[in-house]
Amino acid sequence: MKKERGKKKKSSLRFLRYKNLTQELARYGYEFTHKKAMISYGIIVLLAVIFGLLYKLQLPYIAAIGIIGVAFSPLVLIQTMKGIGRHFLLSI
Repeated sequence: MKKERGKKKKSSLRFLRYKNLTQELARYGYEFTHKKAMISYGIIVLLAVIFGLLYKLQLPYIAAIGIIGVAFSPLVLIQTMKGIGRHFLLSI
């Protein structure tokens, strides 16, 4: 017998592309504009720099924290929108 293959799970890395992220967020009724994206990424980098300097980290470590923060922010945003959508449906 052949084993049935399920659908491959799509990679989360696709959300690093702005177009894919906006399409996914539109499914939850959220409009993610270029301005909002730049503001959120800027805040993440700014926080990485502030905390890096506060803890006296070297520049490569501060940069790594900023890059990791920017890479994971789309996933956090999507999970937040999913949670808001579920909360909204349960409150009706």
